[in-house]
Amino acid sequence: MVGSWLRFSLPLAVAMLMVAPLWAQQSIFTAQTPQVPVDTDNAAGEFGMIFTSSAAGQITGLRYWKSSSDTGTHTGRLWRVSDRALLATVTFSGGSSSGWQTQNLSAPVTIAAGTQYLVTVSTPKYYGYTNKGLGNVITNGYLSTVVGSNGLYGFTLGAYPTLIYQQSNYFRDVVFVPSGGATPTIDVTPNTVTLNFNQQQQFSAALGGGATGPVTWSATCGSINGSGLFTAPSTGSSCTVTGTVTGASDQSTVTLNQAPPPSASTFYFKDFREPEWYVMNRTSDTSNNETACYRPEQVNTTNGLVITAINQANTCSSGISASQQWPYTSGMIQWNSRAWRYGTLEFRAKFPRDGGVWPSLWMLGDACQTWYKTLIPPDCPGAGEIDALEIFSGSSGVNQQIHVDTHHDQCSPTLDVTQYHVYQLIWQPGSLVWKIDGITTCTVTASYVPSNPMFLIINLALGGVGGGTVDANKLPQSLTIDYVKIIQ
Repeated sequence: MVGSWLRFSLPLAVAMLMVAPLWAQQSIFTAQTPQVPVDTDNAAGEFGMIFTSSAAGQITGLRYWKSSSDTGTHTGRLWRVSDRALLATVTFSGGSSSGWQTQNLSAPVTIAAGTQYLVTVSTPKYYGYTNKGLGNVITNGYLSTVVGSNGLYGFTLGAYPTLIYQQSNYFRDVVFVPSGGATPTIDVTPNTVTLNFNQQQQFSAALGGGATGPVTWSATCGSINGSGLFTAPSTGSSCTVTGTVTGASDQSTVTLNQAPPPSASTFYFKDFREPEWYVMNRTSDTSNNETACYRPEQVNTTNGLVITAINQANTCSSGISASQQWPYTSGMIQWNSRAWRYGTLEFRAKFPRDGGVWPSLWMLGDACQTWYKTLIPPDCPGAGEIDALEIFSGSSGVNQQIHVDTHHDQCSPTLDVTQYHVYQLIWQPGSLVWKIDGITTCTVTASYVPSNPMFLIINLALGGVGGGTVDANKLPQSLTIDYVKIIQ
């Protein structure tokens, strides 16, 4: 972290420490980084984030994340949202060529609990962002982001920004010190849980009162790793799991179910026809700059599933795009009403890989299932996304990724996707494991792994973030899936 307290002369540092002890410093973001690290509107702009604090205190510095392309002068500003009053201005100096940058204010700004404030940092040209990154509340200590009209930007430097695009997170942040000597707290969740023998459960901990990690985990039975993933023993009746930080601890009670877990069930999809599946008849996701209409006639379910993208203009609409003509036509299907949680997803398939196509087999939370058929507002609540597989045009393999709040863990194993392979996604509490032809290619073990039911989506997009420029001379192209099955 640049712009540390050591940047101050000793007398000023001593004065700052008397007002706000170092141990209590908090920021909303820690090591998170943008999903899209470099973008530009070819103009200088103000980019910001609205936040609030559950405790009164002082803002002592401002922060922002930058890529190595983001050079030039950056000015940070702190505003009160209610009257758009400018409370502080600071110009960033020194720092590193990329990553999180921090600049202390010349004088701390006192903020009130429960009041909304806006932190902005201007950029000469380039910025990073995560689309819909502020769609859910992000909390660290006393600080929280605000859901709704957040992710502000504007192109008049020094002015309060008012533009919003899909609650994007531009990775602006503050350094906050709560007033007084706060008492550290930790809240372990779930508070109680019933598990079968040898079953796993991901525990998480919310810190407050200036408490800082890492959390130390312990259990009186079974085993638990450093990230809070607990494995129940094969015998016993109950035990406790404890999370501990300096100055605080909290326990969860685990009740052990002595009955064996139920036998596995398999849902096998060789026939992709309705009513089990819903075939899209709308635009593709134009918010990702995709350039096709999804039409049922491009989805063939005669033998397995074949979706074909063609060089044919078509007119279509959706909840995020008015009726207009798009240059290409392709297909998409999703589960009509089915959803699943935990188990193994397996499919045998081959895919195209270049010319501007972007094939994907992925999942969204079931709260989005009806909305996604039409994209008609209101938008669904964020419930996470798991990409069992997506193939960026021109890449040498596959992308396996998770999108939850600010977390975007991913792996990109090399593979000839134009040949048939058997793909697997093994989903357990707090754990995701991807396999190709029986070989593990990616693993995510974390508390933010989705735990809500999700539904399956299969599509062949054109253009956009993953397709890039479409080469019409390489169309038509098709994805082919022999089968999909869910084992629970």
